[in-house]
Amino acid sequence: MAAIPPVEATHTDGAPVVATIPGPHVDGAPMEATDAVHAPVIATHPAPGDANLPPVEATHPVDGTPAVQVAPAPTAPSDAAVPPQVSTSGAGAAPAPAGEADQAAAIWLAVLQQGASFVKYGRQGKPHERHVRVEPIPSGSFLMGWGAKPGAKLSQIVPLDGARAVLMGMQTDTFTSRHPAPRTPAQQAQRHDLDSRALSLILPSRTIDLLAPTAAQANQWAAALSAVLRVPIVGLG
Repeated sequence: MAAIPPVEATHTDGAPVVATIPGPHVDGAPMEATDAVHAPVIATHPAPGDANLPPVEATHPVDGTPAVQVAPAPTAPSDAAVPPQVSTSGAGAAPAPAGEADQAAAIWLAVLQQGASFVKYGRQGKPHERHVRVEPIPSGSFLMGWGAKPGAKLSQIVPLDGARAVLMGMQTDTFTSRHPAPRTPAQQAQRHDLDSRALSLILPSRTIDLLAPTAAQANQWAAALSAVLRVPIVGLG
């Protein structure tokens, strides 16, 4: 069995990954990788091991989000350096090359089309649980809609044209009007939990403010929206 050269990979949230297979590798054998923030990634090649593998899908074992890995040409260097850490604050993560970004967006769109349950905050009325999903339209843009449960008729549909950013945490007026700045240790602990699960999609004339049941789901949807809509993820602070 021939050893496979190092494999370069890119998370679909734009964070680069470098994977090195330490020895012979055959179809179905796992490889271990480390992404730019040093979180482990486990991937399995779907094709027989050779130096010209097609793209392979990987799954991040920490938050369950997919990654896209592309094998290099046989002339790739044997020792690839781990790229610098990618930030999710300020201007957001550095954009991936166009081909990789398109491939990542296609994977993430499937996540958004499947939909997920969130507590949706609005400018009026009480927060309420809704099943949220995103669909493409022929113009090349996207719509976000939500209903009472999976498969139910959507109660509202919002065009996502001109989306500007995904904000992590409770940063918008819609969130802070219901959750003001904490004053006690107990309130601070509660706010930390809420911030880890909250995200807002910033549109030209409104925000869509969602609270996920888990931080992993919030991070997954932030990465998906960022990849599909080509907008940055802006963290707290």
